[in-house]
Amino acid sequence: MSNQKKGEGRGLDAFEVALIKRMAQSGYPRDAIMSFIVRPGRKISPAAVHDVTSGRIGRDIEPATIQEAEQFMRKRVNEASQFTAGPTSPTIVREILRVGHSPQQALPGFETSLIEYKRDLPSTKEDRSKIAKAIASLANAEGGYIFFGVEDSRKVVGIPLDARLGKCWTDLSTIVTSYFAPAITWIPGIASAEDKDIAVIYVSESRQKPIVATADLYDIRKGVIYYRYPGISKAIEPGDLFALLSQRDRIVLASKG
Repeated sequence: MSNQKKGEGRGLDAFEVALIKRMAQSGYPRDAIMSFIVRPGRKISPAAVHDVTSGRIGRDIEPATIQEAEQFMRKRVNEASQFTAGPTSPTIVREILRVGHSPQQALPGFETSLIEYKRDLPSTKEDRSKIAKAIASLANAEGGYIFFGVEDSRKVVGIPLDARLGKCWTDLSTIVTSYFAPAITWIPGIASAEDKDIAVIYVSESRQKPIVATADLYDIRKGVIYYRYPGISKAIEPGDLFALLSQRDRIVLASKG
């Protein structure tokens, strides 16, 4: 990015304008964008995102690169996790894994249909497409977690300290935003468990169901709605599709008052 000029409007500098443009292009909703831009002790107008995306502010500023936006968002998430028990905070992650070791224990909201374990980070585009499908499946269901560095048996093996997490998240984000719509909200993070480093993705339940595949990529098929079932992400069953669409219709009717 070039120089970060101050005073671009609504209290934003040039770099923040560029970030907002990139996040908007990537499908992040206004509230999500604002959550990354606003900081304690600083006021930003609620109209800032609209003014940027409409061209009223920073018309001549190019969007930030995907890498810059991902780096910025990871930094903000890490900063926030130091003070709050967010979904990818080390405390929450360790508790989920601890409960998962004992079938006699139950933590509401964290059943097997909401958790997926992966031993390794995705290293190929095909691997990343499978993770993207899992993300879409969780978003269409109740949300949930994907852990990397944990075997299916729930044994924590960890990930290498030199793992290129930043590039991994960026490449994965590209697939998620390019092959699924509407936009999916997901948060990457890193934590430790049993003295080992693990990576984690938290996927929010979508408020705009269904999330639909928009193009073919390996086992992602255009037009398919993927859904999370215990231990597997696959095309949604008719009964679950009916329930999903009925839920969406109720939300639409309620919003109309």
